[in-house]
Amino acid sequence: MQKNWLGIVVVVMAAELAALIMFLVFWLPKKIESNRPPQVTANADVKSELVALKNELGKVTFKLDRMAQKGTKGDPKLYAKIKQLSQNIDDIGSQIYDFESTNQKNLMMMQKNIMRRLATISPSGASLVPTDPEKFKTWLAEGGITIDKKAGTLHMKGRLVNPSRPLELIAATAGGPLHETLLETFCRPSVLRAGLLALGFREGDPADYRKGTPPTGEKLNISLTWKDAKSPVNLEEFLWNDRAKKHMTTAEWLFTGSSWDSSFLTGEDVYIPDEARVVIALTDNFGHLAVITCNHEDSHNEMIWSINPKVLPEDLETEVSIVISAAK
Repeated sequence: MQKNWLGIVVVVMAAELAALIMFLVFWLPKKIESNRPPQVTANADVKSELVALKNELGKVTFKLDRMAQKGTKGDPKLYAKIKQLSQNIDDIGSQIYDFESTNQKNLMMMQKNIMRRLATISPSGASLVPTDPEKFKTWLAEGGITIDKKAGTLHMKGRLVNPSRPLELIAATAGGPLHETLLETFCRPSVLRAGLLALGFREGDPADYRKGTPPTGEKLNISLTWKDAKSPVNLEEFLWNDRAKKHMTTAEWLFTGSSWDSSFLTGEDVYIPDEARVVIALTDNFGHLAVITCNHEDSHNEMIWSINPKVLPEDLETEVSIVISAAK
């Protein structure tokens, strides 16, 4: 009799265990999934967060480099640790850029494929620059540009960035190749072009290396100034030539102007530097994408340029004004 009761208890426990297993396998995962918060999939939010992260990484590495230069010369071990930490952060920034770049290439390929199937779209023309003087002035200001026709100068707002690779550009806008530029500017390249034309500067053409023609355009002088600067600093002094072991001494900054193309997405005429988010090019490979191009004996070399730390402002986050005028 005792054995029969024991058998019944075992059967009941086995049934309860089987029911529990069924509960765990089928019902519980569905319950967890239904209570899970919705995932954020907005591309714009992800992109803005990546840009913000890259900017913060740039600020941190700038400060680490400054610490290494100022306060650790007497302590080689601490200096080495700070430089290694700075390099690690730079590597993270490069990985973020590579991730963004891959996604952007995939998106552009999708746009091209879509446009091949939409033969009915026709270009609607580029956006017009305001003709009214006051509206034009306001339009420039909203684009981060001010001009002084009497002095013949143009001021453009920007900030220093900490590139993770050798310099190939002087200035780019948010979302552009900031990993290899000296400055981030807050204006659309087309607004800069309009400001330069308003000052009467002659627009030229980028170099065409297939035909062997050099870049042409108005020769410009470019300098940087900021709140605590004693005087403007010529742009050349910020550019360190690693091969020559000195900063750039002579260069021609030319208002080449780039060109226009049709958007893959809308069919509208677009200004190429606006699409590329490139403002001022240092090396030849970015010359056709920029409003202003550098013509220098070493501008073909993409691996020798870096930032000269001796002329950087004390506060690396301070707003910088890029001053452009006709070359004397």
